[in-house]
Amino acid sequence: MSVTTTSISFKGVEQDRVVAALASPASTRNCFVSPVIAGWVTVFDEGCEYANEPEIIDLARTVCGRCGCPAVAFAVIQSTSLFYWMFDERGGLEDRSFVDEGRRVPRALRRGLGGEPERLTRLARPGVTGRDAREALERRRIFPEENLDDLCDLLGIYHFRLLYRHLDECWDATRNAVVSYDDPASEFVRQAGEEPVWPDYVRIRPGRPSGAN
Repeated sequence: MSVTTTSISFKGVEQDRVVAALASPASTRNCFVSPVIAGWVTVFDEGCEYANEPEIIDLARTVCGRCGCPAVAFAVIQSTSLFYWMFDERGGLEDRSFVDEGRRVPRALRRGLGGEPERLTRLARPGVTGRDAREALERRRIFPEENLDDLCDLLGIYHFRLLYRHLDECWDATRNAVVSYDDPASEFVRQAGEEPVWPDYVRIRPGRPSGAN
């Protein structure tokens, strides 16, 4: 398995507010904005997709600062390097962590991915503890994205592994929508409770937002 993906999820904000924060006549962003799913709106941005940290920080600060919401970003590079960033309601970088399975990394850095994952619990589902978050990240898994699966389950984020480039491939301009064609093997029909995760995306392109709703 070889995965390269980045997503940025914002908690407690409506989709239209995220779109308004990112879309403007001067915008240079190519991205997709998810509907609200379990309290989160997730952005998949072309410029951020390969764990481009300056772009991730800029996008998060823009949305958090304008919408007053916290955010968390996740990135996996080629199933070896794993990253997360946590932002407060003003867009300040609250925690950052990474691990690179392809290099020798000191044990102190590898433990819990080197950050303070306990901080993530304030964004998690009720009852989730700091120990739960740390164990999710430290658990030995075959692929690091599986650790993020575990963590995202604690946070209630259900579709961080979607890719900007796949959403782009599935964009139907005639319907102004991301279309999965009901493929049961597709990432776009993964379930968050009873709600499918793929419909009602808004696409933002340089100078002109367009929406699925």
